[in-house]
Amino acid sequence: MLPLTIYNLNQDKTLNVFREEARQMELKLNVSQYGREWKEIGDILYDYHAKNINKGLLVTDEQFDFLQTLIEKNY
Repeated sequence: MLPLTIYNLNQDKTLNVFREEARQMELKLNVSQYGREWKEIGDILYDYHAKNINKGLLVTDEQFDFLQTLIEKNY
């Protein structure tokens, strides 16, 4: 399966995540201070890991940095 690619708005930064990473990220995002505000990001992560739906993900720089931090901290 191809990884889910996360792009920032300028599309000059990317993250590639695989199913298990997406699952862990979605769970951590849900319990973070951004869980409700960024629900659409959690939905895309969920759809990728649970339903094999890979649409890619375009996020703001703030969102990108937060998601990158989740990966660097092992979710």
